[in-house]
Amino acid sequence: MTKFAIIFTLLIYGSCANTSFSSSTVDRRISPDNVALLAVGEADLTICLDILGAPTHVEQSENGAEFILSYEWWRLGGWKVGVSVPISKAVNSSINFTSTNNTPSFVKLIFNGDWRLIKVMQG
Repeated sequence: MTKFAIIFTLLIYGSCANTSFSSSTVDRRISPDNVALLAVGEADLTICLDILGAPTHVEQSENGAEFILSYEWWRLGGWKVGVSVPISKAVNSSINFTSTNNTPSFVKLIFNGDWRLIKVMQG
């Protein structure tokens, strides 16, 4: 066995590789299927609350003619890969790569003064 093969074998057996993945949602995610059940011009406040539940925020437009129910949540996730190789008894060399994705999402329901749904916004 050559010196290179011996050193390579020792590095492989002495090194440590790791990987991880995580995913979570902060607040309650609103299903696009449930949003599709809301008919603009037909659905009223009661129907919308029955289907989607309580909103995160309720606002009134600046002119006071419209009311906005906002449903907001965050998708958190990412992955990590790393390798650590011992250089001596007291020193390790390591390389790590991390990728994260923190994406805000929302559904906004806009109602007229009679609480009839006039617009749905998603993002």
